[in-house]
Amino acid sequence: AAAPVRLDMPVDWGRYELSVLARGDVPQDMVTVAVALTGKGDWRAQGNGTKAGDMVIFPERSELVITLPHQAQWLSMQMPRSRFESAGLARMLCPAGSTRHVKGQINAGLQGTLTSLAPVLAPHEGHALVGDGEVQLAHDDLLAALLGELTERGSNGSSPPMGPGERLRVVR
Repeated sequence: AAAPVRLDMPVDWGRYELSVLARGDVPQDMVTVAVALTGKGDWRAQGNGTKAGDMVIFPERSELVITLPHQAQWLSMQMPRSRFESAGLARMLCPAGSTRHVKGQINAGLQGTLTSLAPVLAPHEGHALVGDGEVQLAHDDLLAALLGELTERGSNGSSPPMGPGERLRVVR
């Protein structure tokens, strides 16, 4: 099940017990940063092998094609291009129709932020409801952690853009 947090830069989170093929369009006015959190098996983004801990950047008006393994958890955040650029990450953006795969492991700072954000993204029985101020603070922490992680990984070099011609075709 996926749970959206409604803010000016939407956050989506999901967890699936079975393997899933996700396909769709990303927003026309937002850059989407997706993080493969956990899962048992292979991930694929735009037909390319991915693994838990990797991040994928989808520019505006691009198509998302992701295969998630069973017991997968993922998170994505959408933000205006200007916010992404103001963080000094413009070089990581790709032209429409392609995406950027940023390999790596989730560092302790991002892991801590994700753990503290879990009750907001996936509230369940036994957790107290959180107020709007806590949601906004958690959202701001997540934005800072994602942009910081991308900055760190980008300084180590990132993979070339993945174009639509590199996708695998799914055949039954």
